Amino acid sequence: MALNMELGLTGEARSWKETAKQVPFQAQQVFISWVFIFASITLLLGFISLQSLVAGGTSYFVKLGNWFGVVSCMAWFLGFAVLIHWLIRIGGTKGSVLGAVLKLIASVLFNLQPASGTGGTAGGAGIWWSNLVGILFFHAGNIVSCADMWVPQTAPSAPASEPPAAAAAVAKAVEEVGGLDDEEEWPGFGEEG
Repeated sequence: MALNMELGLTGEARSWKETAKQVPFQAQQVFISWVFIFASITLLLGFISLQSLVAGGTSYFVKLGNWFGVVSCMAWFLGFAVLIHWLIRIGGTKGSVLGAVLKLIASVLFNLQPASGTGGTAGGAGIWWSNLVGILFFHAGNIVSCADMWVPQTAPSAPASEPPAAAAAVAKAVEEVGGLDDEEEWPGFGEEG
């Protein structure tokens, strides 16, 4: 049974298998996905352990809390390092690589708190500032990645003469609607009431 999907802007029907084959170096992307799944699971275990600690627990699971954080952050680091390699390998945009590099730096900063906590720093809580600085880097990476996706660009694998897919789809949609002149109002805007 082949599952089909409809591609949003073009309306073209294609099987998932056929679409997946178009991903360059697909095995590397699958590996990255599994690494991030593992990182997410260990991060969740770390938060569950922290909640158990806050509730007054003293079990062995609670004592593993910082170690869950260390393992999780090492997995995030590995995932972002491989993602950067994949982006460079396919000729990804500078913005996509920069976003991934910022998240790689964030994963190192995130690891400082649980790693220092395993050594007993601040009574096992670890250094306080690394998560703050890490989340700033992580969100900066997200902003850079979003801005990079927003800018119309040609896919690295597309022929040089082909326009960016997003720009072509928007131009086609505007043409089908008929477009609006500069003097015309957009529906719902400029009306008082």
